[in-house]
Amino acid sequence: ARSLALEPVPETFRRLQDNLALNRLEGLVEAVRAAAGSDEGSVDITIDHGSMNHVAVAGSGEGQVSTVPLRRIDALLAGRAPTCLK
Repeated sequence: ARSLALEPVPETFRRLQDNLALNRLEGLVEAVRAAAGSDEGSVDITIDHGSMNHVAVAGSGEGQVSTVPLRRIDALLAGRAPTCLK
């Protein structure tokens, strides 16, 4: 099976790439450093809350924030039909 993995947090994306390489899965998994959204663009997300990272509210002082690409899943699939989404 082929997979498309979206991960917006830079450090977590690096770990994903390391894990794919360690398990020799680079040919089966397309890793994209982006958040999924209804439009193409960018979004600010927190990067220092571990598994609780989320879209950052402007001016909220939520900690470390990173601007990441925002991508539409249908654009990333480019006409491919997914069997399953998680």
